[in-house]
Amino acid sequence: MRRLVVIALAVALIAAACGDDDADSTTAAPTTSVAPTTSVAPTTSAAPTTSAAPTTTAAPTTTAAPTTTAAPTTSAAPPTTIDVALATRLALAASLEGDWTGRWLNTTFGSEGPIEATVTVDQDAGTLNMTLDVGGFVFGAADPDPVEIVLDLTAEPPFGYTGGLLGEVEVVFEADGSFTVDAPEVTSEGIASMTITGTLTPASLDATYEIVFEGEGGAEGVIEVAKG
Repeated sequence: MRRLVVIALAVALIAAACGDDDADSTTAAPTTSVAPTTSVAPTTSAAPTTSAAPTTTAAPTTTAAPTTTAAPTTSAAPPTTIDVALATRLALAASLEGDWTGRWLNTTFGSEGPIEATVTVDQDAGTLNMTLDVGGFVFGAADPDPVEIVLDLTAEPPFGYTGGLLGEVEVVFEADGSFTVDAPEVTSEGIASMTITGTLTPASLDATYEIVFEGEGGAEGVIEVAKG
């Protein structure tokens, strides 16, 4: 009996210890867990030392621009010497270029004949060139062949040429257009000399002539020629 009471009491105590939630007994407060040890904040790594900005390399010294060689002084063109007298002669000669026609008349004997001429000027050579054809019974003889006359205008006047019936001839022109042609040794038989004097313009030639025979006597006449 006593043993039964003890067992009953033990059961009661155990039941009390393990009662349901409706039991009035306050369940012992659970042991408060120790707060976890606060971890020590990690040591903050020191900010990396800022590397000093690299020293700026000094800008390379600018190489001085090469000295410009002065352009060679251009030699002045040598002054051109102009022969005014020659230029004037060539200009006057050029005004005579062209074809000329006319006649000669022997006023002593009444004979006459045609005259044809072509004049050109070579500016580079400085010459006046003329083809002269005098027709009829010149100097009382047969019709002569045309002659080529070249006057060198680069030479100082008087101008001269040699050829044809007149032989050696000297020509003198004056500033006013007057001229003289002197043929002291005409090659035609029986003729000693001939002189022509007149006036020449760019459009016409008017002259008179005088012929001296060998021995004695002579004849006179006129020459009329126009250009075109």
